[in-house]
Amino acid sequence: MLSNQFCTLKISKTQLENHLKQIGYWGTPFLEKRNEFVLSPCGYLVSKKQQAELEKISKAIFSSLDSVAKKIHILAEDTPLTRQDQEFFGIATRGSKKLLVPSETSDGEIPPMIKVDMVQDSEGNYFVVEVDAYNPRGLGFNALLDSIASLDPDQNKTCQTTSYLANLLKKFNSNGKIFYLVSEHERYYEPSFRILQKALLNFNVEMTLIRENGCSDVSGFIEMLNNETNGSLFMIPESLDNKALKTALLEGYKNNTLKLFFPPKAYLGSKLLLPYLREQNGVNGFIPLTKLMSKNHDIKMLEIDKKFVLKAGQSSGMKGVLFSDLNEEAFLKRFTQEKKKKRPSWVLQQHVPQTSLPLKVFNGKGETFQNYYLRIIAQFSVDGLIGLDITGRPDRMVHGAPDCVMLPAVLC
Repeated sequence: MLSNQFCTLKISKTQLENHLKQIGYWGTPFLEKRNEFVLSPCGYLVSKKQQAELEKISKAIFSSLDSVAKKIHILAEDTPLTRQDQEFFGIATRGSKKLLVPSETSDGEIPPMIKVDMVQDSEGNYFVVEVDAYNPRGLGFNALLDSIASLDPDQNKTCQTTSYLANLLKKFNSNGKIFYLVSEHERYYEPSFRILQKALLNFNVEMTLIRENGCSDVSGFIEMLNNETNGSLFMIPESLDNKALKTALLEGYKNNTLKLFFPPKAYLGSKLLLPYLREQNGVNGFIPLTKLMSKNHDIKMLEIDKKFVLKAGQSSGMKGVLFSDLNEEAFLKRFTQEKKKKRPSWVLQQHVPQTSLPLKVFNGKGETFQNYYLRIIAQFSVDGLIGLDITGRPDRMVHGAPDCVMLPAVLC
């Protein structure tokens, strides 16, 4: 299966470069340096069998998150708690990132779309390694990569993420208008979100991007939000520096004067919830064996002759990720530290054995082949799979970088 994972799109290097400049992802020396990646004429080909498997995974993972969120909500209203439930509830509470804690929520609602990171083993099977339920930032890259696939006149089968999102946003606010607040720590994602902004206009949805530094007048921003979008905001970034702004937005949400497309439950994206998600009905091993790290948890996994990954509960990208075979000293040091702690803040996950795949890429002389490890980034909803894009790097630490590739998904 993996040998047939790519298709060659009818696009040239010049055409691709011009497209990136035209849509605003490149276009200036600053943007071309900051947003540098390896260009490829390829798409990630998703067979009918793989589509069916991804649909099954998407519905299982979305349902498992819904079950976990509802349990957290129930525990917020329940006393006394068992020791196990206390730990579970404490993990959610500490993962709030200064947004709502579970005791402040009025329901078990989850975001309408969730970002899920997957890898494939050497046989092509998909495994969910992260469930990032409070992170819509990948939606901009979905729009970017779908636009690249559309350059090939023969390719018109992508996941149609933007049209699905547009329909959700129109149901969320009938006038089709919403604000997206960009924190100063997330300015890197702004070019891709401007691409999404333009794509949404094709579906009569107006998403206005507002930078955090443009909201120093908090009351003025709230008034503008109410007047122009009926008080509709995409989400509250957990990384806001403006405490007064964050407080006002949270109060507006709690008082029902502010509508949030993503409810402010950052704790649902904690990697510490992975062991609980894995236990839910229907997940069926889609998530590799994952254990909380603390002195209260019996960790015997390292006795098995297999590779493992340590992951910090609150981290993004590949920060706070240690592979047992790539940096053994750092891995063992962190493992020893964490298994002595009273409260878990890291998880230990069984490594999914991957194979690097040869991929055609553009270089200075034309085209060449280079091997890449892939990370499959999906958007799931209650309706199933709604978005898919791929990032690859020459080593297993796969994240956005100048040496990474980004590929659109093409459906068979």
